[in-house]
Amino acid sequence: MTIANWAAAIVPFTVTQAVPTRASVGAAITATTRVSDQHGRGVGNWLVTLQKMPKGSTHYWSVRSLRTTSSGGATFRFASGASGHYRWVTWPATGAPSEVSPAVAVTSIARVIEERPATSTAHGRYLSVNGSVSLAPAAVVYIHYRVGSGPWRTASRAAVKGTAVSARIAINLLTSVDTRFYARTTASYSGSISNYFRTAVE
Repeated sequence: MTIANWAAAIVPFTVTQAVPTRASVGAAITATTRVSDQHGRGVGNWLVTLQKMPKGSTHYWSVRSLRTTSSGGATFRFASGASGHYRWVTWPATGAPSEVSPAVAVTSIARVIEERPATSTAHGRYLSVNGSVSLAPAAVVYIHYRVGSGPWRTASRAAVKGTAVSARIAINLLTSVDTRFYARTTASYSGSISNYFRTAVE
């Protein structure tokens, strides 16, 4: 326990954190912090470290160490990867412990987008569908389809090459079909569903 009067600053006293809680895999996100004394004044030139505990792990590892600006702030911008918890940790002062910011859970999303397919008379009644997915580790994407107001059904698994996604479904009737992609949830990121498009099969 540290006891001080109003004139004696306790450093570090608080450390805050701000970071988005959801971001597409590969998207740039920013984590910020601010170190202050018990009077609320920013503490400059203080060493702070951004740490991450990946989803499924029980240990934090260091991402980047920085020194605070004259106003007590520090900022680090990085690409969203696997989901996990982030926190900032301050360097301890002599005779005083370090401070740890509240941890924030950041969910990485494999965002998937369907490109509008053309009206198609496909060979052998196959309808081709194309789209893209944010660069995700071992992304698994499937195609959903529905006929009229019927339920969504799962068709084939889509081919994923880098960020390009392509699939085709067999349609044995002449009608309009709604199609969409969905990325399956894995341990390292959360999946998502694309907007759907209606295509006339002639």
